[in-house]
Amino acid sequence: MKTTITITIFMLTSFLSFSQMKKPKNMNFIPMGTIVMKNDTITKEVSINAFWMSEEITNKEYREFINSLKDNPNDSIGVIDFEKFDKNKTKKEAIKIYSYREILENIIDTSVWNSNSNYRNYFNDKKFDNYPVVGVTYTNAAFYCGWKTKMENEENKKKNLPYTTIYRLPSEAEWEYVASKSSNEPTKEIAKTKSGVKNEFGVYNLNGNVSEWTLSSNVSGEKIIKGSSWKTTRKTDEKIQVKTDFRDNATGFRIVKSYLGGKNER
Repeated sequence: MKTTITITIFMLTSFLSFSQMKKPKNMNFIPMGTIVMKNDTITKEVSINAFWMSEEITNKEYREFINSLKDNPNDSIGVIDFEKFDKNKTKKEAIKIYSYREILENIIDTSVWNSNSNYRNYFNDKKFDNYPVVGVTYTNAAFYCGWKTKMENEENKKKNLPYTTIYRLPSEAEWEYVASKSSNEPTKEIAKTKSGVKNEFGVYNLNGNVSEWTLSSNVSGEKIIKGSSWKTTRKTDEKIQVKTDFRDNATGFRIVKSYLGGKNER
């Protein structure tokens, strides 16, 4: 556990000095830009730094995560509270350490499909491998980000490559910026993550399939979910605000990582 804490703190203090060496696997480059956001009666323009964005995380990807936890129950990861980190709290205040065994206790709820016999084995049936994972809380999604960061850093260490930038959930502004470039209609039922029409950035399903967790919170600490889904209709600038333990069969997530290169590039 001590090693995990040390590595995570080092990543936080030094990740700004490392440039992206190459395009991250299965991610799309999102160039810097601006988005006009509405909050009640307030409208403001928000600047967005360049970053990388994945498609919706699939059942297969999430099962790999769970299997890794099961195979290494005594291992642990540090999960970052980005809002504390952004508020200039100490690095230790922004990090909480979780054992894999602890994470496994509540990693997914497959019972969200109990009312729908067509999808009752949705998470484990391989025919749904490339469909978005659902039944996950905000905390589950944050665990996935921490695990993926750790796995990539361990692989980079073997290859004498620098530490990767941290995987995380997109902020509400980042998500809305990417979604604003989408023109595809929301899907009528749940579908594969790479289905429908790509938007201008090459990203699928910002306007449908499943709604998605973001990193952002309201003043009460509730997390913000964006996007329409296979069973809801929601405009790009709309959101719902829920507790971190909320989950259903129409909410999943995608991940991002900051781009640290010197200029926009595809």
